Amino acid sequence: MQSLRDMGDPHSLATPWWYWIIAVIALLFAGMGLMQLRFISNLQDPWWAETGYAIGQIFNGAGAVGLLLRKSWARWLYVVSASGFIIQRVCLVFFGGVCFSLAD
Repeated sequence: MQSLRDMGDPHSLATPWWYWIIAVIALLFAGMGLMQLRFISNLQDPWWAETGYAIGQIFNGAGAVGLLLRKSWARWLYVVSASGFIIQRVCLVFFGGVCFSLAD
């Protein structure tokens, strides 16, 4: 039986096997996105859309590392990552083809 002192320690509980699978998949996904940052200069989106993409990918990678380290701040990195992706996608959703003419 656990003592009361150990019950408040999050590291005393075993991490489920599915958590590690999700964390490794997230890291692989983030790695693929980070490799695509090399090609961001070839996009014809405006600078703010490219910046949103870069912020999304960088914080996605940092969040995946945070998941593997079991840190609570990983969720906030994913919030920032999602914000970056939203900034990038606003160009396509609300402006449509206008974004490509804004980049010129």
